[in-house]
Amino acid sequence: MRSNIEWRHWGRIDPLYGVSTLPGKSRLDSQPWTDSEFYALGAHEWSEHLSQWQTYGLRTSSCVEIGCGAGRITQQLVHTFDHVYALDVSPEMIAYARARVTPSERVSYFVTEGQTIPVPSESASAVFSSHVFQHFEAVDDSLIYWEEIYRVLEPGGTMFVQLPVHRWPWAPTIFGAIYGARRKIGATAAWFKRRRLQAGGQQLFARLVSYDGDWLLRTLASIGYARIELRCIALPEGAYWALLAERPQPGLTHRPR
Repeated sequence: MRSNIEWRHWGRIDPLYGVSTLPGKSRLDSQPWTDSEFYALGAHEWSEHLSQWQTYGLRTSSCVEIGCGAGRITQQLVHTFDHVYALDVSPEMIAYARARVTPSERVSYFVTEGQTIPVPSESASAVFSSHVFQHFEAVDDSLIYWEEIYRVLEPGGTMFVQLPVHRWPWAPTIFGAIYGARRKIGATAAWFKRRRLQAGGQQLFARLVSYDGDWLLRTLASIGYARIELRCIALPEGAYWALLAERPQPGLTHRPR
C-alpha cells in the first residue's frame, strides 16, 4: 500500500506521536508523550470501545488487531482476549509494542505489507482496528481488508472498526463530486510528500479519508456480513464512528441496521 511509506517513517522517527497526534506531544515538543500517558490514553479509549462491542455481541477467544502501532490498544486487548494477533506495517512500531505490552505470551506480532491478514481462515473470534482505515490512500484500499476480515472471522465472529463516516444530507451527486475532487488533490500532494520522504526528507504527514456510510453498508452486505451497524458514539472529548458486523452462522442472513 502506498500509505505504508509514511507509517514506516513514523515508526522510525516518533512512534507514539505517529499513533496519537495530540498537540504538543511530539518528540520535538517540550512535553512529549511518555509511555505512562500513552498507554493510559489507550485504556480510556478501550473502555468505551469494549462497552459498545459487548452490547453488540462479543466472543473473547482471539482477536486480530489491524494496525497495532506502538501497542496503545494492544495492551488492553490482552486483558480481554485469550490471544491477540497484532499486525502493523512498521517494524519499529512492532518492536516498541513487543517491548512494553504484557503479558507478552498472549500476543503474536506480524509485520505486514498491509491488506492481507497472516492468520488462518475462520480462526479469530474478533477483529479490531482503531484510527487506521482513515489513513489509507483511498477508500478502495479497504476493499481487500473487508474480504480478509470476513475470511479470518469464525462463523459468529464480529469486527469493530473505528473510521470516519459521512452521509450527504442532500444532492449526493454534487457533494460526492466535490469530495472526489478534494481526494484527488490530496492524493497528488501525498505523492510529492512521499517522494521527499524516500529522498531523505523528515517532514511526516498522514492521509485522511472518510467513508460513505451507504457504500460501507452495501459493500459489507455484498461480501456476506450480517448485522451490519454504523454507530456514532458521543464522548465528552468528541464523537467517533464505529462499524460493527458479524460473519453469520451458516444458513443465517440478516439485513444491515
